[in-house]
Amino acid sequence: MSFSHTLYSAIRSVGAGVACCLFMAGCASLPPPSSQPGKPPPASLPTSLTGWVPLADVARRLQAPAAGLRVSAKGATLKTPSHTIRLVAGSRSMEIDGATIWLNAPPAFQPAGSKNLYLSAPDVRDLESLHTPPNKRLPQTARRRYLTVMLDPGHGGEDRGATSAVTRQQEKDLTLDLARRVAAGLARAPVHVMFTRNDDSALPLDLRVTLTANAPADCLVSIHANAAPNLQAAGVETYLVPAAGFPSTSGGASEAVAPGNRFADANFALAFAVHRQLAKLGRPDRGIKRARYHVLRNAPCPAILVEVGFLSNTSEARRLETSDYRQRLAEAIIAGIRAYVD
Repeated sequence: MSFSHTLYSAIRSVGAGVACCLFMAGCASLPPPSSQPGKPPPASLPTSLTGWVPLADVARRLQAPAAGLRVSAKGATLKTPSHTIRLVAGSRSMEIDGATIWLNAPPAFQPAGSKNLYLSAPDVRDLESLHTPPNKRLPQTARRRYLTVMLDPGHGGEDRGATSAVTRQQEKDLTLDLARRVAAGLARAPVHVMFTRNDDSALPLDLRVTLTANAPADCLVSIHANAAPNLQAAGVETYLVPAAGFPSTSGGASEAVAPGNRFADANFALAFAVHRQLAKLGRPDRGIKRARYHVLRNAPCPAILVEVGFLSNTSEARRLETSDYRQRLAEAIIAGIRAYVD
């Protein structure tokens, strides 16, 4: 996603809507206390960690064996029956099964120098979501056994998004091509797909959200490509909305609860399912990150935004221009959505 996308989010330029939808569109200090429930901490716990959860309690919640938790002065490794989680004390970056994830807040030892590592309640909730059966979060019934996915190709019309200085390809064309490829693949699965746009139309961000709500969609995935002043920047990343009261991965002010926070568990499960597949493509793994993009903070259902690569990077732009690599990207997103359902 380029700077132009951020500006576009602010001004919400008006364009023509379309009828169908398939929505693809480390902080060193501790954040404000979370209102999420967690085991009451010891009386000696600082106010800044009120509501946080001891890692030993997290291990029990995730049904990890006694030997599955190892804590050192640098962090911890937690092996559950289904995942391996690696945490670094004081860092917002963790790994789950080798994929990079940015936490809402860095884990903290309390007291300092002990092996009592605490996690914020929203980050604990994220870990729990990966251990929850899909039928607990998906609206499946005896008469409705499919998932409605909204794929949102970012940008469109006069909003070109990022443009490669080398290949001249435009983000709006790349995202539409990828969305169509994903839709074609999902059509062979028990998934109902819709598009926010299926042509070169400009589409205000508010309308993308409205179309998703009116569908109604069970989840949305917004597809974008990146650009940066650092021409060496490369790789894939996936975004979801931060927890209320916590900053975005890039920093900035925390915000109160947003509509998209209602789907916190499913947001993370969807982000992990898709990003885990994208990370297997061999490109730099920039991680699952947190941001309050309009389509994420206002989403009427679980929502993520994927950045499939940097058009500002010469080699990556050339890779993104090939049909073969675009198909591999589409198949990774397809596999992630299927994993989220199954």
